[in-house]
Amino acid sequence: MFIPKTMKHLLLVLVAIVALVPARAQKSPAQNQSSNAAPQRVRMVKGERYEFSTVADVENRVTMMGSEQVTNLSSKVKSTIDVLSGGKDSAVVAMKIRNLEVSMKGMAMMGVPDTTIRRDSVPNGSEEVTVSSAGKILARKERERTESESDPDNRMLRQVLGNGSMTRGMFIPFPDKALMSGDEWTDVRNDTVTGEQTMISNIVVRYTYEGTCDTLGMKCGRIQARSEKYVTSGSMKRMGAEMTMEGDGVVKASYLYELKSGVPVIITSTTETDQRLSVGEGMEIPISTTTTMRMSRVK
Repeated sequence: MFIPKTMKHLLLVLVAIVALVPARAQKSPAQNQSSNAAPQRVRMVKGERYEFSTVADVENRVTMMGSEQVTNLSSKVKSTIDVLSGGKDSAVVAMKIRNLEVSMKGMAMMGVPDTTIRRDSVPNGSEEVTVSSAGKILARKERERTESESDPDNRMLRQVLGNGSMTRGMFIPFPDKALMSGDEWTDVRNDTVTGEQTMISNIVVRYTYEGTCDTLGMKCGRIQARSEKYVTSGSMKRMGAEMTMEGDGVVKASYLYELKSGVPVIITSTTETDQRLSVGEGMEIPISTTTTMRMSRVK
């Protein structure tokens, strides 16, 4: 089927919209219903390093001109958290992602063959974050950018990865009380991401504490999470055309985290979103996205 050049470009834009969604933890079969003696906190010490391996799969379904286009993105990446400073109330960490491998399928109609891109260094791959002991992100800033701006693969990766923070969803917002099995609490987060496009997300997540267990030689806590509200909106400009987007979705997730440090050991999540892209007057394009992710502590 012939697709005009502008439609090909628009499809590329649609495929590049991959939300970085909060991820949560995998349930362990071990059962331990005892409570922590004090409120759980994030405690990291200067000089510590945490390493992770992450795999993610994204399926996009775009309906356009009476035809459904399905694309798949699969990624593997290594990441590290280096603790620059740590104190009673907060810590400053540097997070860096590297050894990225992204495989793209189903984009032939957009002029992009099935391909795999590998990079040792990653666009927008380093940031410095201040996190409170309660797991709240207080500040973040992008660190050095070393990749070539003119490299077409790097431009594609920047579109696929988006402008979102890598630490979004990394730390758990803990309540101000000792946790007992069955305890529930909610967290409200409003995020605004700017760059080539502006995206705003509003999410309310309910967390449930399920007790403790031992894994990988560590005493861990288990938390399940599910969104009670998740809405998105955004805008962008391509080839002189103004585009707006709005939608909603559901996040189901879980955490397995180290009690001593409050840092995740395993994070898993499934996110389903339905979005509507409006182009000009009267043209609305539905986009459905399913994202699964698993992040595991290496050491």
